[in-house]
Amino acid sequence: MTINRMSRVEREAVELLIAAGLAGDELAVASRILVPLRTRDELNRQSPSCWREQCATLDDASVDSLARGLVIAEKLYGWAGGSVAAAIWVYQELERRQPADLEVTTDWLLRKTANTYVPFGTSNFGAKSLPDYMVLATRHSSKIMRGIAEQHTQKDMADVLRRQRAEQRKRAAEERRTALRQDFLMVLSSKPISAQLLQLVDDSLYPVEFHPTCLAYHLTTDVIRSLDEALKGRLLIRLKGKRRGPWAALKKRLRTSCVFRSNPARHSD
Repeated sequence: MTINRMSRVEREAVELLIAAGLAGDELAVASRILVPLRTRDELNRQSPSCWREQCATLDDASVDSLARGLVIAEKLYGWAGGSVAAAIWVYQELERRQPADLEVTTDWLLRKTANTYVPFGTSNFGAKSLPDYMVLATRHSSKIMRGIAEQHTQKDMADVLRRQRAEQRKRAAEERRTALRQDFLMVLSSKPISAQLLQLVDDSLYPVEFHPTCLAYHLTTDVIRSLDEALKGRLLIRLKGKRRGPWAALKKRLRTSCVFRSNPARHSD
């Protein structure tokens, strides 16, 4: 049964927890003190307001000992609590009061707890000391910030590519039936296929469809397999988005080739 508010009888439980906290690292002593509470795991799931009410009548040293006693009892008897464990609410009262030895208490709680949410109410990252927690929390924050930065970078790159493709389509529509495209095709056809392929990959002025489709037909499965992976990757990026006709078929051949390369066993007999 979970009780919402502690009665006067429960004050005795608080006093036992404080006494166990005072015993500190003397676990044998603390264990003897806490024997009457070994089956009282409901104490670990009281509301924050309940524990604030209990702390209101205690001095800083007693609140400190109460937090320690709760951590000892939770670990000793396997009390269920998780992110709503009583030690969290008591520790929050200590944070509010800011006693001079708060860091010492925090370090002790981290060393002794088996609950990954104690004492902060959020993950302690498995830290077993305050310095460890600071390092792990900083790494976690840095990882989150890197992830956010990468998301922004990816979004920025996607926006740039979308604008670039829109400009390419507009330019191609304007020049498709002009002498400029005829000159473009004539110069391109005078180059070897390898040079045409590199120009297709590097072309930032025109969309893929502005290039002759004979190049797409030339890039058969066997030819694609002979290309280095970096070039195939760049070509796939160039073909990103919806494609039609021979360009769509080329994109499919490229993808198949890359999948085969990464997992040939799937395509073996």
